[in-house]
Amino acid sequence: MERAAQKIWLARPEILGNEMQYVQDSFESGWITTAFKEDSYIGRFEQSVREFLGGGYPVALQSGTAAIHLALRLCGVEKGDYVFCSDLTFTASANPIRYLGAEPVFIDSDPVTFNMNPDDLEMAFESGLHPKAVVVVHVYGMPADMKRILDICNRYEVPVIEDSTESFGSAVRGKKTGTFGRFGCMSFNGNKMITAGGTGGVLICQNEEDAERASFLASQAKEPVPWYEHKEIGYNYRLANSNAAFGVGQMEHIEERISKKMSIYDIYQKRFAEYADWFKLYRNVWNGNVGNSWLSCIEINPELKKKPEYLMEKLKECNIESRRIWKPLHSQPLYENCRMFSRWFSDCCMYMSDYCFLTGLCLPSDTRMTPEEVHFVADRVIEILEV
Repeated sequence: MERAAQKIWLARPEILGNEMQYVQDSFESGWITTAFKEDSYIGRFEQSVREFLGGGYPVALQSGTAAIHLALRLCGVEKGDYVFCSDLTFTASANPIRYLGAEPVFIDSDPVTFNMNPDDLEMAFESGLHPKAVVVVHVYGMPADMKRILDICNRYEVPVIEDSTESFGSAVRGKKTGTFGRFGCMSFNGNKMITAGGTGGVLICQNEEDAERASFLASQAKEPVPWYEHKEIGYNYRLANSNAAFGVGQMEHIEERISKKMSIYDIYQKRFAEYADWFKLYRNVWNGNVGNSWLSCIEINPELKKKPEYLMEKLKECNIESRRIWKPLHSQPLYENCRMFSRWFSDCCMYMSDYCFLTGLCLPSDTRMTPEEVHFVADRVIEILEV
């Protein structure tokens, strides 16, 4: 089987313009810390994110996980509370729930977008549990059914936190993810849509009061007096000015990054179209929802008898990186005793999230790939699966 001369990666950061110039400028200015100034790169970064999203009050942080943690705290989550959370996601979506001593309750995926199933969310509320918040993940960049989820949560008067760490730039009928719930949480880790120098995140607030409170907590909860006064626990979560400088340079090319991701998805889509009975890409468009194609993921028909781990190993032999779909949180040893709600399980004796894990694989979605390399990956997938 033909092997790629140069390794084809899953997803790497890409320097496209002024990133290094802005980082150099931040160092030369002497202002590289997390302290905020309107004219600092932190302020510029927050403003660029706000303009891109079309509103909200962004607070620049060190990670998406920090954003989720602060959002939960601002929702009043504390020890003994319940928080409903998407099941098919990375552990960072739920870990901050445990930071606060609360208990996650997992909601299964819908069979179309693989995001939180509104029917299962309704089932969880009907059980009598009343959470302090609901964490909705837009998995792999595909928006969840926010209309139904918000309708349900509003009826029960429970705030929604959008885990948009994978969906920066995705939209629901033209409105960007991260701007629907009380809070939106973005990640700028090294493999995401943009990065703030290998790290970074943003908490999107719907009002200035929440943003000021989040900024205060993220800056060690230092009181506004001329000495170091602390009345409550805070965190060292603010993004450094040098990282924000890199992020400003990345934001100047965010539309280009999204376009490249979508072009990669489109090539896979066209190449795999005739094999849809055996394997197909996860959706990136559905019912007015448009994903950012952060990672192009493939679903393999179980009847094919060739599992994702087999495809991943064979791709590795071809010098191609791939990755398994998130292992559902209910099946993680850390969360094995947590509750889980699923109507699909009642019909099929299997959680939808487990089905995704057992049949799915993330394909290279690296914006540095050439179209020829994307076609090379598609050729190898077709060859390995032998359909």
